[in-house]
Amino acid sequence: MARRGPDDASPSAPLGAGLSRGERFRLVRAGRRDGRRRRPRLGAEPLPLTTPTREAIMDGRDLALQRIWADHVGRTSRIVAAADELVARLGVLRALAERARHDLQAVDGVPLATVLAERRFGEERADDLLVRRRRQRDHDRRTTAAADRLARAEAAVAADEAELARLVVARAADLRWTVQQGRNTVRIALSQRGVYDAALVARHPHGHLVRAALDATAPPLPGWLAAASPLPDPHEDDPGEDR
Repeated sequence: MARRGPDDASPSAPLGAGLSRGERFRLVRAGRRDGRRRRPRLGAEPLPLTTPTREAIMDGRDLALQRIWADHVGRTSRIVAAADELVARLGVLRALAERARHDLQAVDGVPLATVLAERRFGEERADDLLVRRRRQRDHDRRTTAAADRLARAEAAVAADEAELARLVVARAADLRWTVQQGRNTVRIALSQRGVYDAALVARHPHGHLVRAALDATAPPLPGWLAAASPLPDPHEDDPGEDR
């Protein structure tokens, strides 16, 4: 039942908009058949009135909505799993980045003059300039290594953060697409019911009375779709309206 084309069956569209010619023919035939058989029967059935065909249309709508949501859950479950893995890995990477930052600060925190003046075992009689050159090379090596570790850790964090943001956007986009599919399904069901009701009322011997007594409401929407607005007003497809 779900279709693309969010405006195909909007409330302001003509009766039967969004339906194929074959669907309209089938619904008109069903409405005329029930009208000739005096269905629903005034005074013999509880108000508001409905028919098996009308109920089947809404049952089909609900089944289609269930499939749409199940497909969304199936697609996004992989996204959620990947996001959870990224969140866990980001915790480790951020800790590594913090440790690398601390190591770099520790290297830079020692005054260079102190570093260059340090003499090690066997260097007691070495020339001052030679000692300073050795310490400078050691210091540069430690600084470069610490800076590289920090850069790699920060790059890994940034890459995973970007991927996590992409997954969040992808999940939101999938939800928007799912909601749009749900809206289309609701519109199509209302359009189907509108075509059927119009044919029913036109053929029923007491059409003007049946029109006023037909149930113009629709079954409750699932929570994921009810929270998304705007949605079509079921009264817009009431056959009692001028068209």
